[in-house]
Amino acid sequence: MSLTRDSHNLTVDGRPVRVVGSTGAIRATWRLFEDDHLLAEEEVLAGTRELVGSLSTGTQVVATVLQSALGSTKVVVTAHGETVAELDGFVA
Repeated sequence: MSLTRDSHNLTVDGRPVRVVGSTGAIRATWRLFEDDHLLAEEEVLAGTRELVGSLSTGTQVVATVLQSALGSTKVVVTAHGETVAELDGFVA
């Protein structure tokens, strides 16, 4: 974690999943990946956004990004209707 980038790595259905937040000029950009394949991308100033993608296994993964205007973030990753991970970070 840094002030300009968050990268969270986890495994879902045996596949590598990564959620990355990067600081922008006005909004942060959040991306959901399976390995190096981009599944979803959203810009967030503040509030809640969902990154939704399907893994190569067919499993739908949802990364819910909760970002405050001051930069603190929480990312909740779900698959199969269950929470896989709850991650805290900071992206200005």
